[in-house]
Amino acid sequence: MKKDVIESRRLNDFEAAIDTVEKANAIGFAADLTCLRPEPGGFGMNIGEYYEVTIFRWTEEEDE
Repeated sequence: MKKDVIESRRLNDFEAAIDTVEKANAIGFAADLTCLRPEPGGFGMNIGEYYEVTIFRWTEEEDE
């Protein structure tokens, strides 16, 4: 099986991230939810943690 990525989003709202996963599941896609935290001392403002949602489907690998 191969993971065929449909879309990847970064959100700063946990509830919105969960809602995105639930909507993807409702229409037959799978979704990964990962919490990301910026490293201290990086460039720009420290915006706190955010969430990456990857929507995908499993596909059969093609024979080569």
